[in-house]
Amino acid sequence: MLRLEISAIGRDRRSPLAEITSAYLERAGHLSRHLGIEGPSLQVYETPKAPGEKAVQAREWRLLAGDHPRGQEIILLDEGGRDMKSADFAALIAQRRDQGEGALRFLIGGASGFPASVKADKARFPHRLAFGRATWPHLMIRAMLAEQLYRALTIMSGHPYHREG
Repeated sequence: MLRLEISAIGRDRRSPLAEITSAYLERAGHLSRHLGIEGPSLQVYETPKAPGEKAVQAREWRLLAGDHPRGQEIILLDEGGRDMKSADFAALIAQRRDQGEGALRFLIGGASGFPASVKADKARFPHRLAFGRATWPHLMIRAMLAEQLYRALTIMSGHPYHREG
C-alpha cells in the first residue's frame, strides 16, 4: 500500500489555512482507502535555531529527510521545480502505487529552502514540484498540496470534483 506523507518546516499553529489543510487531508483520507493508498499525513517540524542560513538549511534538511528508507520516494516542493497539471500529478501517484512504492513523501522546506547540494542531487531527488513561479507562504503551500492530493485522488477514483478545461 502506498503511503502519502507531507513533511514541513514551520509552526503547527491554528489558522484558517491550517484548517483548510486539515479539511483537504481528511477528505483525501476518506478516498485513499478505496484506492490502495494510506494517508495523506502531515508532520510539521519547528524551525531549528542555528547561526547562519546554511546551518539552518542543514538542520532543517536533517529534520525533513530523516533516514530516507528504502521504498520511499521524496518529492521536493521548490519554486524552481516543475509545474504539473493535476491529471499528471494523479498519474504520478497512481504509477507509484502500481509499482509498489512504499511511500511518496513531499517535503516543504523552511524560509531558506533546501540546501544547494540537495537540489543538485537529481539521482536521489529526481522530482521537484512547484505551484507556479511565485513564492508562496509555507502555510499556503501546505493547503495547496493537500488540495492537489485530494484532487489527484478524486481523479483516480472518477469522482466529479475535478473538471478538465
